[in-house]
Amino acid sequence: MQFIIIKLNRSFIFFIAALWLGAVVNLSAQMTNSIPTNIFLTDDGKVFWYKPGKRLIDAKKIKEAQNSPESRPADQDPEGNWGLATNGFQLSLRLEKEIFTNGEPVVVVTLMRNITNQPQTYFQGIQIVASKDGKLLERKKNKNEIDVKEINLFPETTLFPQTQRRNQETLNGIYDLTQNGEYIFQAVSHHPEVASEKVSVLIK
Repeated sequence: MQFIIIKLNRSFIFFIAALWLGAVVNLSAQMTNSIPTNIFLTDDGKVFWYKPGKRLIDAKKIKEAQNSPESRPADQDPEGNWGLATNGFQLSLRLEKEIFTNGEPVVVVTLMRNITNQPQTYFQGIQIVASKDGKLLERKKNKNEIDVKEINLFPETTLFPQTQRRNQETLNGIYDLTQNGEYIFQAVSHHPEVASEKVSVLIK
């Protein structure tokens, strides 16, 4: 009886080893060391895998990027409202539509993109600037909120070539958008200086 248990245990070990080897082979098949031209990968912390002396790219992320409007070059993405290329970066401000019902959440997506062939570092703290009737809107003051203008140091983020960082915000929580009319929004980064195009939105 004891001999049978040992034999089963060895079989189990071989089974686990085979599963592990298969996983390694499968993982290697899903990796590449280059990004195709004309796409930008959204770095969500799961794009790269590291081996000694190598940085590999998840092939699934490449396929996702090839099917995503957000990953197209700026000149092929009019909905991205990409600003001018500045200091090695380009910044986008996206909205799902241009007209919102009063009280409806106004959700925006920003994309900070590295357009160089070298890693680039920027400081997080991209702001959405809002104006109405030619006047800048003041941000809402929440008790637990720290005004970004009072912060001297932002966490640094490094973007590799052909990658971008995505953030999403609901502007109703930042600004008072209860008045009907046209609003102008723009995404702005100060470290380094880079901005998106201005976007016009109608709330009615």
